[in-house]
Amino acid sequence: MRLVSGIKSFLVLAIIAAMTAIVLVGLNIPKSDYSIPRAYEGIRYGIDISGGVSAVLTAPDGIVPTDDELDTVKGIIDTRLEGKQIYDKTVTVDKVNKRVLVEIPYKKGSEYGNPYDTIAILELRQ
Repeated sequence: MRLVSGIKSFLVLAIIAAMTAIVLVGLNIPKSDYSIPRAYEGIRYGIDISGGVSAVLTAPDGIVPTDDELDTVKGIIDTRLEGKQIYDKTVTVDKVNKRVLVEIPYKKGSEYGNPYDTIAILELRQ
C-alpha cells in the first residue's frame, strides 16, 4: 500500500515539474506548428508598471449628462478599445462627478497602436 502511495506522489510531482518547465521554457514540437511560448513573454504590464494612458472624459461646460448618457459613453469607449484589441483597460463611470475615467496600459511602439487615437471627442446629442 505504501509503494502505491509513493508512486502516486512521484507521478504528481513529475507532472507539476513538467508543467513548470513548460511555463518557464516553453514547448516546441518539431515538425509541427504546435508550440507554447514562454508564459512571461505574453504578459502586458499594467499602467502602474509600464506606463499608459489615464483619461478623464467630461461633458462641455453647461451640459450635465444623465446617467444613461454616461453609460452610453462607457459602452462606446469599451467597443472602440476592444476593436483595437485592448482588453485590459479600465473604464469607470463616476456618476457623482458626471465623468468617465479611462485607464489603458500602453508602451510607445506597442503593437496595439496609440490609445490616444481611440479615445476621441464624443459629442452627446439630445
